[in-house]
Amino acid sequence: MIVTSSPSQIAKDWAKGYTSQPSEYEYQIKDIEGQIPPDLQGTLFRNGPGLFEVGRETIGHVFDADGLLRVFRFQEGRVNFQTRYIRTESYLKEQKAQKILYRGFGTQKPGGWLANLFNTDVKNPANTNVIYWGGKLWAMWEGGSPHEVNPETLETIGLDNLDDLLNQETFSAHPKIIDGTFINFGVSGMSPQTLTIWELDERGKKIKSSSYVVDEFSLLHDFLVTPNYYIFIKHPLRLNPLYWLLGIKSLEQCLNFDNQDKTKIFIISRNNQQMETLETEAFLGACHFCRWGIS
Repeated sequence: MIVTSSPSQIAKDWAKGYTSQPSEYEYQIKDIEGQIPPDLQGTLFRNGPGLFEVGRETIGHVFDADGLLRVFRFQEGRVNFQTRYIRTESYLKEQKAQKILYRGFGTQKPGGWLANLFNTDVKNPANTNVIYWGGKLWAMWEGGSPHEVNPETLETIGLDNLDDLLNQETFSAHPKIIDGTFINFGVSGMSPQTLTIWELDERGKKIKSSSYVVDEFSLLHDFLVTPNYYIFIKHPLRLNPLYWLLGIKSLEQCLNFDNQDKTKIFIISRNNQQMETLETEAFLGACHFCRWGIS
């Protein structure tokens, strides 16, 4: 027998993902079915949006909700659980003011277009990924530098520019690790843009980097790494920033998909840094490599 949920129940289940968790916790999990293997030792970190309201005001998009770390620590057959919000500058200021002070990908400041006019100070909620590398725990976001967090206490240390490696570039929340090498990318500029790719060793020090000009605006979200290539997909998205600069619309509302254009695939050699561009029919896929891993 196959049991399926009704559309209304599915909607309710999905809505739970947008429910705020205002409290932070730390306790030992004792309600366990079965037994935790005694040789299971270590710490599991998870990150994601956890706060969808500030005071009585609602965050406009899941991308803009403050990042909440969840940690499971396994030791000698026991597991301890802890949650803690990443103390970003925006989190601290908004919690003190109890109102939205920053624009986001899909969030506008209350007060209409005048309150948002020429306001380009976009919130970094550190809410997309968390990874431990080079002796540092990074809470990562798509559009800016990662926040370093103490892995033992979960106290926020602050923004990390990776020993001046980052300047105006973003630092993707979807890095790849292959053969003991940490690989990530960032984008700077609006149109055209510069795509920069970094490879870091196990100490978090730069092995090499390379940069490429990308014509027009692109929203490079994820990528694929093989032993010989980096692979990116540039979807035919168009950004009209005028209404965003004038405070009338959010960034999300200024994006449009051009189904008459082509989707481009960038294939970049890890050996000689040469880039080849392939074109295919227009398509749009979110997190297009998130579930693929590395091959």
